[in-house]
Amino acid sequence: MPVQDSAVAVMHQGDLPGLPELPGLPGLPGPAAGSFGAEVLSKLGHELRSPLAAIIGLTKVMLMRLSAGTADAATQARQLKLLQASAAASLATIERVVDLARIESGLACPLPRLVDCRGIVTDVAAQLRTAAAERGLRLCVDVPDRPVMVSTDPDIAGRLLRELAGNALRFAGAGEVRIRLKAGAEPLVIDVSDDGPGIAAAEQARIFGPFERGERAADSDDGAAGLGLYLASKQAEQIGAQLSVASQAGSGSTFSVTFTDSSAQPGTGPTAIRRS
Repeated sequence: MPVQDSAVAVMHQGDLPGLPELPGLPGLPGPAAGSFGAEVLSKLGHELRSPLAAIIGLTKVMLMRLSAGTADAATQARQLKLLQASAAASLATIERVVDLARIESGLACPLPRLVDCRGIVTDVAAQLRTAAAERGLRLCVDVPDRPVMVSTDPDIAGRLLRELAGNALRFAGAGEVRIRLKAGAEPLVIDVSDDGPGIAAAEQARIFGPFERGERAADSDDGAAGLGLYLASKQAEQIGAQLSVASQAGSGSTFSVTFTDSSAQPGTGPTAIRRS
């Protein structure tokens, strides 16, 4: 097998002989403090081990080719993209674990204030437009023309929406992702929809658990660890919102964030929808 092909194989199998298991992360709550018990930490070690093993294996191959004088720019560029993807996957997992640990330990306290919910939606869309374009997807946003006020922590609400929209981008296939702020009547709802493979009814409750992924998601090669929707559900709890999913296998999915009647204060009267 050529050296570059063996590097790709390392990336996909995510394993190298002799690489030690990652130790448990200090400072995370134990079983008595929440969901991060020994079993979850073991899964975390596995999820981090795979991309880190790929990074180690691929850098070793690249160094071998440099030493042998057989490296070429095109191959190195492709390999560097693989390294970047593995590093990004590891970082995303670590960031989610840190967020979850802060939530579980009570360190992440929401700071609600009255904000225009349209800004949360448009900010998240702006952050993800480049990622959508790189995947050849349209990111569509529907928001009312007039302010939609809600009492919430905008930082937590934004991270929650970013998790949902990022998840939709991974599974939208060749279609589009839609973020819609529905403020015509209480309660206020934000929908994130995609044209992806959908989620079977039997899996819809399970996907909100830690390190859980739907069957079709598990078959993909996107490097996701299965923490995004779990984190989103915890973030929804923090701001007193409800997170739900409506989906059928083969028909896409819609994740909905429903704010409580007491926190949402949509404008009165009919509102036009601004689309982008």
